[in-house]
Amino acid sequence: RYRYDLMDQYDEITEISSMARTTGYTATMAARLLANGMYAQKGLSAPEHIGRHPQCVEFILKGLRDRGVEYRERIEKIT
Repeated sequence: RYRYDLMDQYDEITEISSMARTTGYTATMAARLLANGMYAQKGLSAPEHIGRHPQCVEFILKGLRDRGVEYRERIEKIT
C-alpha cells in the first residue's frame, strides 16, 4: 500500500492559501506535463490515469516540492 501524507499551511510571505498551493500548483504541473509532451492521452483523464505513469507522478511531486509543498510517501506491506 502506498500512502501519501500532506500538511500545508497559508504562506505568509507569498500570501497564497494552502488550498491554492495544493490544488492550483498541482493543476499547473499537470498542464506542464501536457505542454512538455510527457502525457498525451486524449480526452478526460482522472488523476489515477496520470498516476499510472511514474515519471508523471515524480514530475508533479518535484514541481510541488520546488514550491514548498511537501508530501510524505510511506510504502506499507500488507500481510
